[in-house]
Amino acid sequence: MTRSRGLLEGSAAHRALCRLVNLGGTATKASLLEFLSPEIQSRDSFRMRVTYSLEVRGYVIADRYSLRATPEGKDYVADCEERNAPTPQPMSNVAMPRLPVPGRPLDVSKLFPAPMREGASDYRKYPSLLGNQRVLPGARVVADNA
Repeated sequence: MTRSRGLLEGSAAHRALCRLVNLGGTATKASLLEFLSPEIQSRDSFRMRVTYSLEVRGYVIADRYSLRATPEGKDYVADCEERNAPTPQPMSNVAMPRLPVPGRPLDVSKLFPAPMREGASDYRKYPSLLGNQRVLPGARVVADNA
């Protein structure tokens, strides 16, 4: 916790002042005491720890039954909220949408077989020996060498 203009952030006085400003600047002492009830049990403790601390610093004006926030008190709460505002976190690397590959013109030469020299496909006429079988290209068995 840090000290700022004499009030310890998170203390009963600090929390009461923030609550008072959030309620519109005016609240009864009883409603603030109820808000701080687990920490502050008695009216005397509330008067010493909250009302007196805030009045001395000029953050509130106390009447018999209520507290009213001064402009300095409202400015103090605004500064605290601004200081404690979450800082935006940098975004992680997010995958960008995939862009289509730019198209290329159609290569018509791939659609038709390329011209070949005479006799280049004669190998298809003669069977190969696989194991004890003669096989033509295309896996057609021609003869058995048994």
